[in-house]
Amino acid sequence: MSHSILQKFNCVFFDLDGVLRIGKQLVPGANEILKYLKINNIPYLICTNECRYSNKELRNELISIGLTECNSCPIYTAGNSICDYFEKLNYNDMLDEKHKDYYIGVVGENGLKDTLNQYSKTRDNIHLINQSLSGLNKFNEDIKTAKHKYLVIGTLTKFRIEEIEKCYQWITAGAKVLLTCPDSAEPSSRGDFDIILPKHIIHILKYNLNFEYESIGKPHIIVEENMNSYYQNKIKEKNKVLFIGDTLITDMELANKAGWSKCLVLSGNTNKEMAKSYLHKIDYIVKNVKELLPNE
Repeated sequence: MSHSILQKFNCVFFDLDGVLRIGKQLVPGANEILKYLKINNIPYLICTNECRYSNKELRNELISIGLTECNSCPIYTAGNSICDYFEKLNYNDMLDEKHKDYYIGVVGENGLKDTLNQYSKTRDNIHLINQSLSGLNKFNEDIKTAKHKYLVIGTLTKFRIEEIEKCYQWITAGAKVLLTCPDSAEPSSRGDFDIILPKHIIHILKYNLNFEYESIGKPHIIVEENMNSYYQNKIKEKNKVLFIGDTLITDMELANKAGWSKCLVLSGNTNKEMAKSYLHKIDYIVKNVKELLPNE
């Protein structure tokens, strides 16, 4: 194509894994497409269900593997969506003239804990509890009887039995379970559980516990609402927002709910046969993001 379809859009949102990178390797055209958007003054944003790293850590990692054009663009992670979830709870409480205390246990890597810790520091009613609930002192006895307890389960780099035990403690104490993402696989996986996704942890816990959970990452409405806030003046015409992703149940479903145009890349979790099963129209299906660039 001599002209890129990207010129039709007011802004472009990208998924990360499977779209711009797979593991430590960039997908062909990843840096070039961000550079193209920057040159043509088309705003762009990276939205990912990755939660193991803080935003700063994730940006530094992407730059280190060569995605230098992400240096100035917004990055919205599943950790951010969890913070926004609690912020919305707080906002609704203020409208009702209530001030509830929220006690939050976290199972995940340090990046997720750091993201939530930074948020909790800005709100005196958000109490992040990193330690185990066993051996409770008097303060933690209050947690046991608190009405508003939450357990946030994120992705683990490796299986750690102490984290599973922490889940049991919080769930049996009555905590509502929140997942950072609903994904069951990630693009670099070879089927050998290189990383432990929240759904894997849920699968283990369900053997002995009966509980409900909610996934807060894509395609949760909280993600759409907060992505819209980045470029409000560009999102008045929904179909002129392009979401580029590699999964049906997260990326395409988020774009479908939001009314954005959809571009599915086949460089990640989805192939053509799987794409045929999707109930809604996908505007563009390409091998990878390089195909969205104009031919030289």
